[in-house]
Amino acid sequence: MGGDGELQASKWLSPERALALARWLIHSPPLWLRSEAISERLVDWWGCEHDNLEAWSGIPNLNRIGILAEELLGRFVENSKCLKLIKKGFAIRDEGRTLGEIDFLVLTPEGLEHWELGIKFYLLDPGSGLFIGANGRDRLDLKLSRMESHQLPLGSHPQVLSWCESEGLEKPVSKPLLKGRLFIPMGREETTSTLDGELSDGGDRGVWMFEDDLDEAKEHWVQSESSFHSLDRKDWMSRTLELSSLKEEREERQFPLNKSFQGVVMKAGEELDRVFIVPTAWPNLQV
Repeated sequence: MGGDGELQASKWLSPERALALARWLIHSPPLWLRSEAISERLVDWWGCEHDNLEAWSGIPNLNRIGILAEELLGRFVENSKCLKLIKKGFAIRDEGRTLGEIDFLVLTPEGLEHWELGIKFYLLDPGSGLFIGANGRDRLDLKLSRMESHQLPLGSHPQVLSWCESEGLEKPVSKPLLKGRLFIPMGREETTSTLDGELSDGGDRGVWMFEDDLDEAKEHWVQSESSFHSLDRKDWMSRTLELSSLKEEREERQFPLNKSFQGVVMKAGEELDRVFIVPTAWPNLQV
């Protein structure tokens, strides 16, 4: 009898889970130095109304982190006393072809702003010095370049300016908001990247390893009275986790082979380290 109700409920995040994810989105440090100023302002704008669970009901239970983060940031703006959401997902088209889409137009106490949001998790390849996605294709340097050369300038596109003028609004100021976590090779903490000097020193970090090294690492963790747990994708959007917040795992659980996944090392019930596991062929993965 409860099957349909359970299925329906699974379409939405619980308010508690949505609040936890929103807290990470707003309070976590940015990856990019250019995102630090807006990140600090978002924290300042977090008020008591955002701690109200009712504010976070009805958030869709989406698997794609980027789209879920957009839903959370939109709700944050809508519930903020000093912000007004003017437009979300502004598509710019030319003769039926989409040239791009700006994420948010937000009226702030400082004026109208165009926000571009990115949620990314990159692994440092020590050979090239590049931060590369777990899929072996996405790269942080390319993401930053695209933000600067394409996404941020969309806020000054004639279609955007014309629409703003028709609504009695000023020209928006474009702001990048890039959140996530960077992972360095386990045991090689002194490695450098091609983006040194552009990344936020306070950004969240973790380590990565090849799947062939996982069994040996797990033995080491057991000897040090620690435990390793794979994470649901949504739990990537977190700073520190407690064991009670993770799903119970059976001892016989098999971790995915030939597939990248993120896990956490726990000790005494609390997070010790965040770990990304990648196939041994990474970053040269078959598409």
